Amino acid sequence: MKHVYHLLTLLVLFATSIQLHAQTPTHLGPLLDLFTESEENNFVNELHQLGDSLIYDPYDGFRLSEIDLNAPIDSLFYYLTIGTIGQTDSLTDVWQFNQDMLNNYIGTNEVSPVDSAALTNAFSHTNNVWYNEYDSLNVIIGSYQDSLDRVGQRTFDSWATAFPLLTGDWLLSYRNLLNTQLPRLLAGNTNQGIDSLAEVLDTTLFFSGYDFEMAFGQEWSQVYFWGERYSARSSLIRIATVPRFNQNIETRWALEGSFFKNNEDLYDESTASLEEGLNPFICSANFAMMYLPRLATLNGGVGDFRLYSSIGMDLGTYAPAHAIASDPRFAGRVGNTTGYGPQIGVGFVLDYSSIVLYSYATYARGNVVDAENYKYHAATVNAGIRLGDTLNVRYTMGESVWAVNEQKRAMFSRLTVGVILDSLRQ
Repeated sequence: MKHVYHLLTLLVLFATSIQLHAQTPTHLGPLLDLFTESEENNFVNELHQLGDSLIYDPYDGFRLSEIDLNAPIDSLFYYLTIGTIGQTDSLTDVWQFNQDMLNNYIGTNEVSPVDSAALTNAFSHTNNVWYNEYDSLNVIIGSYQDSLDRVGQRTFDSWATAFPLLTGDWLLSYRNLLNTQLPRLLAGNTNQGIDSLAEVLDTTLFFSGYDFEMAFGQEWSQVYFWGERYSARSSLIRIATVPRFNQNIETRWALEGSFFKNNEDLYDESTASLEEGLNPFICSANFAMMYLPRLATLNGGVGDFRLYSSIGMDLGTYAPAHAIASDPRFAGRVGNTTGYGPQIGVGFVLDYSSIVLYSYATYARGNVVDAENYKYHAATVNAGIRLGDTLNVRYTMGESVWAVNEQKRAMFSRLTVGVILDSLRQ
């Protein structure tokens, strides 16, 4: 899984170096081609083990009745009402900090000159897209409220409340996805593996026709690190595909990272010792294949109700605020930790064509990189609204754990407003 780990952590650097078209591919073939045969087999085995544990284990499993999809829905509408998204042009400082981190990384022996050039070029393109477009982003984001007024929170909540009654339907959907759709997809793959990061940049996945968003938002979090406790409100960047949710098989991938800036945004409950400047906090990435069968029509045929099931992979990285890798005083407790593992998703979609409401939960279990005795657990509940080909507004509540006894743990809520990039070219 080492190659896949590198792939996911670098998606943000070249997400916008692709051709952008308003089409939706129906499979993850180009991405899964980057598995070696051994990595593909490990992924499938771990995915089946996760499903057996979560769905069929009477002691360790989850029940649909225990998944609270109403909570993110209610929070989404609450924050949209009070309007807490800041000015997107503040991302300029964040991008510059990322450029400095990238330069430090590619200046080491870990990255070849060819890969260094590929990463630098991809980052520069991403940065230029944002820099050139953020005035347009502000205009679009400032105008979304009128469209949201047409969406009824009460309708959204009522479907979330009734969702546990569809347990049997969801299990059939999940089994179809895992036992029929995924093997059919893998059967057509060429397991080529990854020889260089430049090869990843050139893969046909990133020239496929996805709808992409660049999103900005806020994250509220509680973080626990071996007895130290932090509370933070952070800026959040999200680069992701935005599914249309209107066909049986779709795919998605995303990368998002949160950053906080000096003492104003962070409260250390245990030591009150903080480093000045901009600090990396939490980064997450994931990809998934979704099965979205239509079960019913809405309001006399004006829309569709679809079940949501997904299988894929999740990755999460945590970098403590106080740790400086280059400072000998912190060498023993840098704490930068990355976990990855298979992911299962469960939820529903209300598809009104021009407006789509979606809510789903995800569960992931796996391993921590370079730490055999540590396991990675991650869970989220999500609610979002796709407004035509223009906006994707989402709220996420989640938790990630990287160490035994939850000694490295992050609990977070995230609100983002993303602009679908094709809308800026129309």
